[in-house]
Amino acid sequence: VGSRLVTELLERGHEVFAAVRSEGAVDDYAWADGVTARPFDIEEEVLVRTGVVGMDAVFYLVHSMESGAFMAKDRKAAEPVEAKSWQP
Repeated sequence: VGSRLVTELLERGHEVFAAVRSEGAVDDYAWADGVTARPFDIEEEVLVRTGVVGMDAVFYLVHSMESGAFMAKDRKAAEPVEAKSWQP
């Protein structure tokens, strides 16, 4: 989903920042040269805060692959991203 979204956003002329856990994570995509990779980890408050600075919009496409109470874990992880996205 994310790679298709990036393609669409670039085709429409948007500046795109890709949240990555590790350096080089987007290098194999055809659109790699058209985006700016930004370090991001939903479990690191500093990376969440710095990852959304200056963004007009944030698409949160993170989903836990663990079994069990994944919905609660996903919601808990998404809340700080939402909160930081609304701060000036």
